[in-house]
Amino acid sequence: MYGRRLDRAVKRAWAAYVGDAKADGAAWAAEAAARYWPRAEAEFWDRFRLLDRTGDVADGGFDPAATRRAFLRLAQEAYDAVTEPVTRTLRGAKAVSQARLDLYGGTPKGRATVPAPRAKTKEPTA
Repeated sequence: MYGRRLDRAVKRAWAAYVGDAKADGAAWAAEAAARYWPRAEAEFWDRFRLLDRTGDVADGGFDPAATRRAFLRLAQEAYDAVTEPVTRTLRGAKAVSQARLDLYGGTPKGRATVPAPRAKTKEPTA
């Protein structure tokens, strides 16, 4: 799940950075994958061995929340490493920060939007 989210996030960041919605960001996606997947595989097997040693999920050998945090951390680290060079510009920093939401599942669908402030008008006096 976090590997897919990472791929989507770096591609979205690239497209926003270059200002072209059709830009594919393949180079960033390949670099992010090269950074993420070997470490994610090692993390998976470490956790699998822990589960195998404890013998049962109920024995505390598997912590789903800790597992999610571990894979998210790996995705964040890969994302930061790949996108860091463009964060020195306002456009790059904005693109990277907005696309980072994809690592966490994107923008919530039912999110309430804050209305734009209305222009102040002079209240009528009596």
